[in-house]
Amino acid sequence: MSTFAASATLYSGKSPAIGTITNYDAAAVVHQLNDPLSSICFVLRGRLKAVRVDSRGDEQLFQIFERGEQYGMMLGGLGESIPVRIFALEPSTILSLDHEKSMELVLLHPDLRRQWLQSYARSLRRRFLEPTAGQAPKVLAMLHQSPATRNLAQKIIGRLQGLGEAVCVLSDADSWRSIPDVGFRSLLDGNRLIEVAEIRRQIAEWNHAKRIVVDITAAQNLDWAVLLRPADCALVFIRPREIGSAIERLRALNLASQGWRDKIAIVWVLEEGSGVAPVVPELRDFASREFKICESPLPHPWGKVHSASMERLVHYLRGVRIGVALGGGAARGMAHLGVLNALDQHGIVVDVIAGTSVGAMTGVHVFRGSGLRLSKQRVRGPI
Repeated sequence: MSTFAASATLYSGKSPAIGTITNYDAAAVVHQLNDPLSSICFVLRGRLKAVRVDSRGDEQLFQIFERGEQYGMMLGGLGESIPVRIFALEPSTILSLDHEKSMELVLLHPDLRRQWLQSYARSLRRRFLEPTAGQAPKVLAMLHQSPATRNLAQKIIGRLQGLGEAVCVLSDADSWRSIPDVGFRSLLDGNRLIEVAEIRRQIAEWNHAKRIVVDITAAQNLDWAVLLRPADCALVFIRPREIGSAIERLRALNLASQGWRDKIAIVWVLEEGSGVAPVVPELRDFASREFKICESPLPHPWGKVHSASMERLVHYLRGVRIGVALGGGAARGMAHLGVLNALDQHGIVVDVIAGTSVGAMTGVHVFRGSGLRLSKQRVRGPI
């Protein structure tokens, strides 16, 4: 990806240039993986996302940089390469200052030094001392391999409406018109798709909505990258029989270089009588999450598992995670099952379970029967 518009060079008196101001388009890479970091960078406009890439090429969210934040004040002094890729989530403007010259500058100007240190301290406090809250994606892309999965998409939106969300939908299907209280516009003008610029204009016009959904099938032959670029999140609906064509389409998006893997979740739509999705390790390269939902109710015990999967998907879209911590001790361990049963009876779906000793054993038992996913979290701070 490349930037758009020209960079402006900054000078301090008669000294050599100390930095530049650069505009980046949405999805443009601001810092390439393993490139040396030797600057202090301030986000003047927009938002950036940093992902850490391990030796296997797997990406994990490292940090989100909002307007007014900076990165590189510490690691920029080393001038070494870092295993992090940073890209723009939206059109952004970055002020990049040479680290060594910047340190000389702050020694001459105490007020500047104080402001920079306060900016860095606020970033530290936000990362380590303030509670983190999930952020619900506002622009949601729903991508279907076939129209057969659209009924599930409409159920998901109906559930979000029941939770108080105002929803607007751009879609190639007129069936959305029949859903009460949904703002709708067709993606089709006659037999042709409307222009990409018009899609973007409509999204901007619906700024009042809690959630904007762009819903389309692969049959329309629209490049999914057009929808992924403005989207905060994308659900790719796949039936097991469609996995070949879905992988081909996801592979063509070159998600790793775009930094879009964390945006995408796979929704397996399991057909009647089947409670198991195929194991496709390659999907981990394209999506950060998978959900398995049945088109029709299944018998015990699968029926309860897949109804909970639907609610976990809704949690994911709302930026909500419900966790349960189970303590150790044999007597206390017997009480865990009663607590978990009470949560289940009241319709409280748990996304994460942690436990110690007998609590861990109980958690593993619940994990195996519930469709929950084991995950590892690491604490990260500002760079």
